Amino acid sequence: MTYAKKHHEAYLKARKPEPSSADLEARMFEAVKRKEGFKFQNGFLPHINHLMRQVKKTEDKDIYRRMLKKCKILSNHWPSKPTHNIFKRLPSGMFSSKDNVDYGDGAYLSHHADVMIWTKNNRLDKVQLALPKVLHKYHQETVDKGLVLACEHRHKSLVRFFMKQGADLHYNEAEALEMTARYGKVEQMKTFVQNGADVSVHDNKVLMAAITGAKFSSGHLKMVQYLVEEQGVDIHAQGDMALFLAVVNGEDRIADYLIEKGADMEAAYQEMFDSHFEKYWPLCAEKYKRMLDASDISVTSSIEELRQVVDEKTGTTGFGLIAKAGRMDEVLEHIRDRGDKLSVKDLEALDKTGTSGVKWLEKRGYLSNVFNSKLWSHEPHSLRKLWEKLDEETQDTIDMKKLFQDAKNMNLRRFVGKTRRPNRKP
Repeated sequence: MTYAKKHHEAYLKARKPEPSSADLEARMFEAVKRKEGFKFQNGFLPHINHLMRQVKKTEDKDIYRRMLKKCKILSNHWPSKPTHNIFKRLPSGMFSSKDNVDYGDGAYLSHHADVMIWTKNNRLDKVQLALPKVLHKYHQETVDKGLVLACEHRHKSLVRFFMKQGADLHYNEAEALEMTARYGKVEQMKTFVQNGADVSVHDNKVLMAAITGAKFSSGHLKMVQYLVEEQGVDIHAQGDMALFLAVVNGEDRIADYLIEKGADMEAAYQEMFDSHFEKYWPLCAEKYKRMLDASDISVTSSIEELRQVVDEKTGTTGFGLIAKAGRMDEVLEHIRDRGDKLSVKDLEALDKTGTSGVKWLEKRGYLSNVFNSKLWSHEPHSLRKLWEKLDEETQDTIDMKKLFQDAKNMNLRRFVGKTRRPNRKP
């Protein structure tokens, strides 16, 4: 999957985050207990079918099959004609998971369901009464799911309770950490880390949750700072997805922070969100100017020096650094005056993000200096190669025929000047 597609999917997911599997299970139990057959049939069942189609692994499908199996058992224990008839009509394949767990009598399973329902509704007193009644074989699963549910619904007292009951963070570490990050609970995250949680795994989902969940809490910037500075989470993962999400979600303080920490705007940039990125380019240019001043290259450096990679992490070349610092015009002028031999690769591979360098230069307004016949007189065909990389609309604004002919004539004059024989003496 390309970074562009991943970025867009992350943006859509951030707009409407999916509830955890523990939350879905608790709401299904509640619907069965309240005898809400219509809600179950027209709400939960289509949603479960949708989720099962989305996942590919059998183990993931089994999570939803087990939910339905538990609800079926509970519908017999909490008699309700509407819900009982629904499960009667469902095909048996919807309940048969690979591990084929035996949940036994609904009377015992109901205590597990009660813990989930009361946790969702922040009733610590009810949870304390129901948990001891849960069978030993269900106890660990109950406290593990309870912890995820408490994190998701921001119930501090229940989080502490389930931690004391021996909840295993690794049972569903990703969801527990994501929910904690989404609501900016820094101290709670520190507690999880002290208990062995690893915030740098799970495809950087913890950092993404901290950014996209900023609207839920005022502590989101502190959470991002904690993850990046104290836990060393990689801000460049998945094509600088963290910066992309901060920009498109309008989280200016987080975006500014990530840029200062070295996040790459070029990697994060997506054309369809151009208006969101516009105000950040000047800030990026200032950052790259400071990097340029601190580097061993300058606008007067030789073309060989400019071709060297100056940033191993992003793969930015000397050309890329100077372009991002907003000084490409000066470099091209020096190259033209010295007669250095510029190549298409110099302008196409400004870094390793995979973004077309020529299209990037077009967006920054450098095309008039790039498409200069004198700059390409040593190799006129390279000028045409660059032109072909542009969109048709942009191509129409450039008189390629004239430029190519001028470059060709200059090349011919240079060749004739070098091969002309000296005049013989009479």
